[in-house]
Amino acid sequence: MDLRVLDSVFSTSAISASNWEPSPDELHDFVWNWKYITKHQIDAEERLLRRLSAKTAEVTSLRDGVY
Repeated sequence: MDLRVLDSVFSTSAISASNWEPSPDELHDFVWNWKYITKHQIDAEERLLRRLSAKTAEVTSLRDGVY
């Protein structure tokens, strides 16, 4: 969620409003890199959530076995 909040900061309109005047190639690379970062962050987030769910299920199963 933290990176998704920053999408508005790194959007094309925000860049054009700043003092930085990128060339078309720089702008393309910048946008592509930002999309790459956010995609991989989402993938990492999903892997972590799956691991947490699996561990929670494992602990719950162990707890239920004790009682």
